Amino acid sequence: MQRLSKTAATTALLLMAGAASAQTTLFYSEGGPNRGVRAEATKWLVDEVARQSDGDLLIDVNWGGALFSDKVAVQSIRDGVADMGTVIGAYFPQDMIAYGLADLPLPNSDPWVGMRAIDEIMRSDETIVQNLAAQNLVYVGTFTTSPVRNLAGVATDLAWLERGEGGTLEVAGIVAHPGGEDGARAAIDEATGGALPFRADLTRHDPPAPNEISLLREFDPARAILG
Repeated sequence: MQRLSKTAATTALLLMAGAASAQTTLFYSEGGPNRGVRAEATKWLVDEVARQSDGDLLIDVNWGGALFSDKVAVQSIRDGVADMGTVIGAYFPQDMIAYGLADLPLPNSDPWVGMRAIDEIMRSDETIVQNLAAQNLVYVGTFTTSPVRNLAGVATDLAWLERGEGGTLEVAGIVAHPGGEDGARAAIDEATGGALPFRADLTRHDPPAPNEISLLREFDPARAILG
C-alpha cells in the first residue's frame, strides 16, 4: 500500500485492526466530514487501494464519526467496530505513547520530512510494532500539521507548565499519585529553586506506569522526551 500524506487539523495516525484478506471490504471510520483537503486525501487512499489490489480490497468510509467519536477510536478499532480509522494521538497518551514523538513541541520547518520521519519510526521500531500488535492494531500511515508556533504548555516528569499573564511559566498541573500532591510540590520547588509559581486550581496527573516508561526508554535511551 502506498504511504499517505495528508494535512489534518491535529497530529494523528491511521490504524487498522489485524490483517485483511483478498476480496475484502474494510470499514473505515473518519471523524471529519467528507469535504475538504483531508477528505480528498482519504478518497485518494480508497481509490489507490482498490486500484492496486485490482478490486480485491475495498474501503468503505464512514464520515463524520458515524461509527464512533474520535475520543474512543483506539478501543473501537481494537474491538472491531471498524477495521480502520483515524486516531488523534493526543487523545490516547497511554495507548499511543510511542506516537507522542509526533507531538513534541518543536518547530518543524518541513512538515513532509517530519511526517516521513515519524512514519519510519512507527514502521521500523520493533518495540513500537509489537506494542501495537499487542493491542490488535497495525500502523498504516500518519497525518501531519503545520509547524508548532505557540505552545499550549510544557510537560515534564514532575509537572504540566503553562504560560500565565505576562507570558511567564506557571505550574498548572502536578504529576503525582492521589495523596502525593504535597510531595510533588516540594519536588518541583527543589528542582526549580522555587522559581515557578503554582496556580490555585492545580490539576493532578497520574505518573506514567512502569511499562509505559520501559516502552519509552526502548526508543528514547537519551531521555530526550522524559528525563
